[in-house]
Amino acid sequence: MKNNYVFKEKAVLELGGGMTCLASFAVAKTSDAMLVACTDGNPASVENVKRIIEHNNLSSTCPITAQYVSTYITYIYILYLYTMIPIYISS
Repeated sequence: MKNNYVFKEKAVLELGGGMTCLASFAVAKTSDAMLVACTDGNPASVENVKRIIEHNNLSSTCPITAQYVSTYITYIYILYLYTMIPIYISS
């Protein structure tokens, strides 16, 4: 991946990754990201991504996780949960 240094030691959150969360997998496999969180509002998508992670044994080699989320606030909460870094939202 070009410019993978951008993700070094960062927490990456993909919002609405769909059935494969392909962008998240690319970041997790090719960068030194601290954590990659795949999210989607469809429980079937999240379960599919969890199966992909498990089938490919990625949880032991990549910092990747899949989460079901239904609102914008939940996205922010997940990001905070994994990074424990204060997040400031301006409107």
